[in-house]
This record gives sequence, C-alpha cells and structure tokens, in this order.
Amino acid sequence: MKINLSRNARTLLTLSMLRIIVDLFLDNYVTTMISKLTGGNMIMISYYYIVMFICTVAGAALIGKFVKSHYLGVLRCGITVNVLFFLLFIYLKNNIFYFAVLASLQGLSLGCYYLPIQFASSNWISPKDRHKYSSITGILGQVLKIILPVLLGGIIVKNNYKNTGIYMFMVVLLQLAVTLIIKEEKTTKQITPYSLPKYFKIIALSKNMKLFWIMCFFRGIALLGAQRQLINLLIFEQNNEFELGKITSVISIITIILFYGFGKFVSSKQYKRVLLLSTILQLFSVFDLIILPSKSSIIFLNFCFTSCLGIIGIIIDNIFYTMANAYPEYKPEFLVTHELFANAGRIASWIIAIISISIGDSSSLSVSILLINIAFILMIYIISKMLKEKCYS
Repeated sequence: MKINLSRNARTLLTLSMLRIIVDLFLDNYVTTMISKLTGGNMIMISYYYIVMFICTVAGAALIGKFVKSHYLGVLRCGITVNVLFFLLFIYLKNNIFYFAVLASLQGLSLGCYYLPIQFASSNWISPKDRHKYSSITGILGQVLKIILPVLLGGIIVKNNYKNTGIYMFMVVLLQLAVTLIIKEEKTTKQITPYSLPKYFKIIALSKNMKLFWIMCFFRGIALLGAQRQLINLLIFEQNNEFELGKITSVISIITIILFYGFGKFVSSKQYKRVLLLSTILQLFSVFDLIILPSKSSIIFLNFCFTSCLGIIGIIIDNIFYTMANAYPEYKPEFLVTHELFANAGRIASWIIAIISISIGDSSSLSVSILLINIAFILMIYIISKMLKEKCYS
C-alpha cells in the first residue's frame, strides 16, 4: 500500500499514533481503575462516562467557530487540557467530585482534540488516498495495541495506576511538542463565517444528511460508547490488568492481518459484503456470550469488537470524510453536528448500561451488551442503505 503524504499529513499520522497510546490507557484501564476504587460500582463508572461525553459535546460546541481559522490553536488547547487531566490523575482520590472533575477534563480534551484533528485530516488527506491512509493508520494502531496493553498492564500490576499515569503524562507532553512543528497552511480563500443555524437550515436536514446523523447516533451507542468498557470489565472480572493486556495484544495481531487485507484487496464496491460478514460475526459473538457465557466467549466477543467493528469503523470514516468535504465551507459545522449526535449515542449507551445494571443480576453486563447491539443492527442497516443509494459520494 504505497502512499505519498505531505509533511503535515505525516505529522498528523504521528499525532494519531501518540493519541492511540493515550487512548489505549484511557479505554482499557480508567474503567478498571474506577472499578477497583469503588468496589466494582458500575453506576459510578456509568456516571463518569456520561459526564465525560456531555463535556465532549460542550467542548465541541464552544470551540467549533474557532476551528476554521485557528484549528492548530484549538488542537494545542485540547492537548493542554489532557495534560491537566493526567496531572490530576496522578494524584487520584476516591471521591465523586474528583471523578466529576476528571471526567470533565477528559471530555473537554476529546472535543478540543478530535474536532481540529478531523478538520485537518479532511484537508490534508486526498479522497483517493483516504482508503489506504485509514488502513495504514489502523495497522500502525494495531501494532501499538500488540505491545502496549501487555506493557501497561504489567506496569500497573507491578507498580500502580499512578506510575502509569506519569508515563502517559510524558506522552501527552510529546504530543504537544509535535504540534509545534506543523506549518500553518496559508490560504487566499475567504473564510465563511461559522453559523450552525444556517448550516442546519441549508444542508444538515437534507435527506442524505438525516440518514447520516441517525447512523452517527447509533454508532455512538454501538461502537463509541459503553461496549468497549463493558467487554474490558468482563475480561477483568476473570483476570487482572496484565491478562487483559495479553488478550488485547493477541487480538491486535490478528486485526493487523485483517486491516492489511482490507486495505490491499477490498475496494469501496465490496463494502457491503464486508459489512455483512462483519455483522454476522459480531452478532454471533454476542449471542454466544448470552447463551454459553464463558471465558472463551468473552475473548471471541472482544476479537469481533476489535477486528470486525474496527473494519466497519474504517468504512464509516471513509463515508464521514467524504461527507465532510462535500460542503467544505461548512466543515466545522458538520464536525460539531457529528459530535452532537455521536456523543448523544455514547451517553445513551451508558444509560442503557445503568438501567440494565439497576434492574439486573450478575449477568447485567452481558444484557447491556445485547441491548447495545440492537443499535449496532440499526447502524448497519442505515450504512447499507447509504452505500446502496451512494448518497455519501
């Protein structure tokens, strides 16, 4: 998969890899840390993520109008907020107010980081290179996911979360340093004033966009919300952080092979077949967990979520950036609206988890995952409809 990248695009790739290191820690171990501190209180974990995603939406809404002309400044602000998050994380206390502050900082950093990153990515990566770039990013990300989970899990077991947080703090500082070498792209084009109401009136409520927003909401529930953390908790209940890391690493090796094959041999014309196969495997893994719950069924579910849903995520990203570039003058408005719907879905996924846990028993985590995958089915249906009608191209 040969691909030529501009200097800024290579820098973007570097930032993405550094962010994957941070996200690996946040996705895999913040949940287990809160679980340990609170004695496995799933309600507290759910509240943490609900606060976090509310702040992600708030952050995106507040900084949306600055992305067009100051996206590098916004990006640096997002990384700086992450620096503050890890400073507090290092001195973590079992306190609901402390958790709320941490969740708020993590949410704000997500909104202020990914919005300008998505804006830059849509500008720097050409449409013809998007498929290959996404696959390469996925492969490199999975390479990190082979090494880091075992390394991080081993550090946590041998030392503690605090020491691991110090290493993450250093990675975030490196991220901030990398942004300083990005060159501002000068443009002679007149910048359209940011106006979310105008965007909704002209574009956002068109038929094709409505389909896309509904898909984003269901994606927030199925792919971006509680499911990853719930799977990690299922693994953690039977093992520890080190075992969780080993399982994640083995699955990442298989995922690299699949991502490579997807990037090399699959074209956009074959997306529907890939969607069908990935959907069948994901749903089979969920029903296997419900009907025959065991350690192997949890590992198989983790594999399907990482690999099959990871490939579906690449397909969605290709649709996402195509639609983002369809109306370049309204790109920040598009990105902010996406954050609104995606994070609404994420919040809904944790509400599903809270309800299942409140009225359920020891199998409530599995029931939550089953309910979340109803949204997954609806998401796949809408993606298939978009691909059939080619309404994203």
